[in-house]
Amino acid sequence: MNQGLIKNILLSLRELRKETHTLLEEQSKKYQLSMTQIFALDMIRQNPKLSLRELAKKVNLSPSTTSEVVEKMVQAGLVEREQSEKNRRRIELSLSNKGLDTLESTYSDWIDDFSILDELGDDKLQAFYETQQEMIDLLKKRRVSDESNETK
Repeated sequence: MNQGLIKNILLSLRELRKETHTLLEEQSKKYQLSMTQIFALDMIRQNPKLSLRELAKKVNLSPSTTSEVVEKMVQAGLVEREQSEKNRRRIELSLSNKGLDTLESTYSDWIDDFSILDELGDDKLQAFYETQQEMIDLLKKRRVSDESNETK
């Protein structure tokens, strides 16, 4: 294993994350939303009728923090809460039309900002994406293996 290369990759990923996060945060502020709120909106869009607890797991936040995030989005008219027809104790979250429009506008702005990456060309971008997915899969496999060893 080339330790120097691995170190450089880790540092590069950190720098890439910092730069992308900064750019995404700037765009998010136009909509008076945090990155956490945008990702929560996207999770709700992808998984209609999510409960608060399910959303908390998907966005990797505590239920109390997720509750605060959702409350702000409900007050802004982006998210709606409904009582489940099957289980009256369950509250399900869904996007309002305003929430969906806001999410689509945000992503459109993000894509516009990242259009500078077109300079790399489709082949390089596709190769980067595929390599990144392979790295994620390997790291997940390692984590699952480590977790199963801890429970033994």
